[in-house]
Amino acid sequence: MGKMECVVSSVVAVLMLLLVHTVSMTHAASTHSSTNHSQVVAEADALRNSGWWIWSDPATSNHCSWSGITCNKAKHVTGISLRSLVPVGELSKLNLSSFPSLNFLILSKMGLNGSISDQIGSLTKLTNLDLSHNQLTGPIPHQIGSLTKLTHLDLSFNQLTGPIPHQIGTLTELTFLQLDWNKLIGGIPSSLGRLSKLTDLGLSYNQLNDSIPHQIGSLTKLIHLDLSDNQLTGPMPHQIGSLTKLTNLILSYNHLNGCIPYQIGTLTELTFLQLYVNKFTGVIPSFLSLSLTKLTHLDLSFNQLIGPIPHQIGTLTKLTYLRLSGNELTSAIPSSLGRLTKLTSLNLFGNQINGSIPPETGNIKDLVFLDLHNNLISGEIPSELKNLKRLQHLDLSYNRLDLSCNRQSDNVPPFLTNNCNWTTSDLSYNDDLERNAPSFCNGRENPGAQVPTGDTTSQLTIITSLLLTFFFVTLILGLAFLWWKKRKVQPDSMATKKKGDLFSIWDYDGGIAFQDIILATEDFDIRYCIGVGGYGSVYRAQLPSGKVVAVKKLHRSEIDEPAYLRSFKNEVQMLEEIRHRNIVKLHGYCLHDRCMFLIYKYMERGSLHCMLSNEVEAVELDWVKRVNIVKLWPMHYPTCIMIFAYTMVVTEKCDVYSFGVVALETMIGKHPGELITSLLSSLCQDIMLRDVLDSCLSLPEDLQVAKDVVFMVLLALKCIHSNPQSRPTMQQISYKLLGNIPFPKSPFYAISLYELKNQEM
Repeated sequence: MGKMECVVSSVVAVLMLLLVHTVSMTHAASTHSSTNHSQVVAEADALRNSGWWIWSDPATSNHCSWSGITCNKAKHVTGISLRSLVPVGELSKLNLSSFPSLNFLILSKMGLNGSISDQIGSLTKLTNLDLSHNQLTGPIPHQIGSLTKLTHLDLSFNQLTGPIPHQIGTLTELTFLQLDWNKLIGGIPSSLGRLSKLTDLGLSYNQLNDSIPHQIGSLTKLIHLDLSDNQLTGPMPHQIGSLTKLTNLILSYNHLNGCIPYQIGTLTELTFLQLYVNKFTGVIPSFLSLSLTKLTHLDLSFNQLIGPIPHQIGTLTKLTYLRLSGNELTSAIPSSLGRLTKLTSLNLFGNQINGSIPPETGNIKDLVFLDLHNNLISGEIPSELKNLKRLQHLDLSYNRLDLSCNRQSDNVPPFLTNNCNWTTSDLSYNDDLERNAPSFCNGRENPGAQVPTGDTTSQLTIITSLLLTFFFVTLILGLAFLWWKKRKVQPDSMATKKKGDLFSIWDYDGGIAFQDIILATEDFDIRYCIGVGGYGSVYRAQLPSGKVVAVKKLHRSEIDEPAYLRSFKNEVQMLEEIRHRNIVKLHGYCLHDRCMFLIYKYMERGSLHCMLSNEVEAVELDWVKRVNIVKLWPMHYPTCIMIFAYTMVVTEKCDVYSFGVVALETMIGKHPGELITSLLSSLCQDIMLRDVLDSCLSLPEDLQVAKDVVFMVLLALKCIHSNPQSRPTMQQISYKLLGNIPFPKSPFYAISLYELKNQEM
């Protein structure tokens, strides 16, 4: 009986233990279920409270079914991926700490503003974070270093400030890091060298300074490296030679110096090398040509490189773009350039290159753009250039070329004048010319006229000479009479006038003005030059009265062409009649056998470009002022000029293009060179208007102002069309600017440059 009681007691004890365990497990499961449900509710509430889905999904529906939301089986949010056509406001509207299971957060092109919250550090399961193409401000929080599972981080195209946090170096799983187009300052943290899995690193268009850390050589898997448009200094670290998988290396627009390291020669996969606008010195190393045989794009322009162009450059047979402009290169153009048969653009201007143009240049039959101006090139233009059937732009000006080979027309070789495919050609300012060659701004002479030859040429030459003589005599007599008449009305002494105010247009004493300007500028010494344009140079001059003026001296070609006298007179008359606070006042002018110049009020604050480059002054130029500046610009441009029925100097299409460039610069706050390059490629499909507008100003909130800004960019894009015949005329531009501007078809935040580029006006 005792044994039986023992057994019963044991069984009861076991049953009691099982019961307790079961109750405990049930309670735990219940608690877990309750906790899980609370978390799901919290996530749904966080999404609902943001207000981002109010227009697309009912607030009462299952949040896992909302657009852009991904959930797991337990209904936890694991992914958010949105792009909105309507700006959604502050990033802080979304409580990031409510999503502990989030794997990816993609909020690109949402019109988000505000700063990135410290809460970002709680998303420890994130593998992809993309907040690009927004208006986010403030620093990158150092808590971002907690996201150790990240493989993709894109914060580009925002207005983020402060330094790059060194904690980013803890994100060792990263393969893609883009911080381009912000306002980041300080140096590139050496901790980035720990990101050994990176294949893509972009830090361009910031304000980064200091030198490139040598630790960058540890990123041996890099394929794309872009550090352009910063303020980086010092030499290029030779450790870059370790990045043997690089295909794109872009270091342009910095202050890098020293020689181009020979280690670059190990980057045999490079197809795209941009080092332009730096301070690199020394010669162009031959190893660039011998090793980097996959290059398609090479730009070393605007550095301080010396010596000859290496003849080995002919081995780069895949090159389509070669620019070595703005250096101090010497010697002749190597004939081996003729092997680069895939080249479409060749720029060697602004060097000290001598010798003749090699005939082998005619082998580059795909060449569209050839610019050799401002060198010491001599000899005749080789007839082989007639093989360049696709050539649209040719500039051989400011050289020592002999263009006398075509004796009958005393002009340029006929194969140049007959090439009607060109959009731009300039052969002026060559020392061996008695008469400058015509400038083909639109690439065509008068399409309805034939170039005369033989006896007809001689007859027309005599007639033309007589007409020109009559024109000049009439002009001189007219000016002399005008001067005498004004002297009679106002018989002030010369001494009195020199000390007085000479700046009334029609009583201006040209003789005194010329002497004063010559003395004030020391015969137009370059020290007084404050700007150079397509038609002339601008000088600062302080006259005997103490008054400071700006003098626009026309280039010599304008003086030698009689038609420009008419253009000169028209500009004087037009500017004399215009009275507007946004147009610089014309004080006077001077016609002289040595030069022609216009005298303007001197603007102490400098040019529009200078104002846009100064952050304080740029803010003062709000959107309304910028729109008005663009609207007034067409008043400054001349129209086409025809000379005596067989020569035509077309300036209008060039002026239209210039107007487009200035309009874009006014809207985006800097010269649009890089943007124009992007517009010529498929890249513009991903460029939003809001992302390229000047970041010094907040985006226009007023609908009318926003509409004006959109139209100014649209008009500018039409004016820089790659085909001059597709550009509007200045008259059409003026008409459009004065008329009613249509509302844009898409919401402001959804407008891309691709859309504007292809939209009909």
